[in-house]
Amino acid sequence: MARLGYLHEAVGEEFTLRPLELADPDDAHLLALCRDSWELTTMITRARIQFSQLMAVTFPELKTFFTSSVSTVTPIRLIAVYPTPALLAEAPAEKVHDVLWKAGAYQHARRAEELQALARDSSGLLPDPGRAWRVEWLTNLLLTNSLYQSALDRRVKRLVEQRDDYELIAKVPYSGPDTLGVILAMTRDVHRFPNYRKYVAYTGYFAGLEKSQTIDRTKMSRRGNRDLR
Repeated sequence: MARLGYLHEAVGEEFTLRPLELADPDDAHLLALCRDSWELTTMITRARIQFSQLMAVTFPELKTFFTSSVSTVTPIRLIAVYPTPALLAEAPAEKVHDVLWKAGAYQHARRAEELQALARDSSGLLPDPGRAWRVEWLTNLLLTNSLYQSALDRRVKRLVEQRDDYELIAKVPYSGPDTLGVILAMTRDVHRFPNYRKYVAYTGYFAGLEKSQTIDRTKMSRRGNRDLR
């Protein structure tokens, strides 16, 4: 405040503050949901990596049974029911079949006995209280938050497709609903930009040149809107 007072006295009445523009409630709501989606995706990705690392110790044969053709949630649902190879090996084959079938892994369900044979001869370490707790925690976290993630993605997709300017960016490649939602929320009315160069500068979607005595290369500019970058 002291600095503002000094500038007012030094510059005079011509010195003014930039007017504050409040965000549209719909734009703010959409942006908040998109940020939540990013954070939730990051958390789930980290938990899946931890789950894979844990299975590599306790049940390394699991990755040889499940391939990329099956949902990433299927092994998690299986381990939530049978957290150790010993429990999986001792379970009735029809019960294992039902767990896989309900998870949508129909081809794998027909190979339930093969999976139990892998569990029976597993070279994984014996479970201890610490690993048992982590298995339970990770499976519950992943299954619960995967449901929230799916619901949030559907909600963001519905809000994005309701926007009048959705058709302008619907064909942007490699963009999910949350990315398109951020573009729409931060752009607001595209007609407020006098030309495309102003919009490019606002988004920060241009390369900057980094130079020094030993470096001469291009990189993503740090200017522009942080969310859009």
